[in-house]
Amino acid sequence: MIQRGNLRNRHQKQNEIVEDYLINYEDHLEILAQRLADLEGGTKSCLAGDGQPRGSDTSDPTGNKGRALTDPDLEKLRRWVLFIEEVVLALPPNFQIIVKRRREYRHKNGPYGWVYPVQQGFAKDMAELYKTSELKEWKSGSTIKNYLKEIQEIVARLAMREKLL
Repeated sequence: MIQRGNLRNRHQKQNEIVEDYLINYEDHLEILAQRLADLEGGTKSCLAGDGQPRGSDTSDPTGNKGRALTDPDLEKLRRWVLFIEEVVLALPPNFQIIVKRRREYRHKNGPYGWVYPVQQGFAKDMAELYKTSELKEWKSGSTIKNYLKEIQEIVARLAMREKLL
C-alpha cells in the first residue's frame, strides 16, 4: 500500500525535475549540443575507452561510437529538451512570458533574486501584447509564483504521459 507521505514526496520530486528542465532549458540544450558534437567529432569525452585494445580485445572505434549514441542518459536528455520546446510553445501567452522571464533569472533565488524582475518583465510584456498599461498587467509576487507552480503541474502531467517521469 502506498503511504501518503510517499505520494507527496514523489509529486514534489517530479515537480523539481520538471522545474529543472523547464527553467534551465538553455543549459540542458547546450549540454545536449556539446555531447552530440563530441559524438560527431569522435572526441574522447564521448567515446568509451581510448580506442586502444585491452588484453585480447580489439580496437572498435565505430562500436564505441554506436554505444555512445545509444547512451540512455543522452537519449533521456534529448527527449526532455524536445519535450520542453514543444510544451512551452503550446502554453498560453501569459505562461510563455512567465517561463521566458523566469529563465532570464534562473541563477537567482528568493524574492529579491527573481520574483521582482519577473514581475516587472511580465507586466511589460503583457502590456505590449495586449496594448495596455504595465500597471494594469502588474501581478503580485505570490501570483507569479502560483502561475509558475501551475505551469510545473501542467508540464509534469504531460511529462508523465510521455513517460519522461
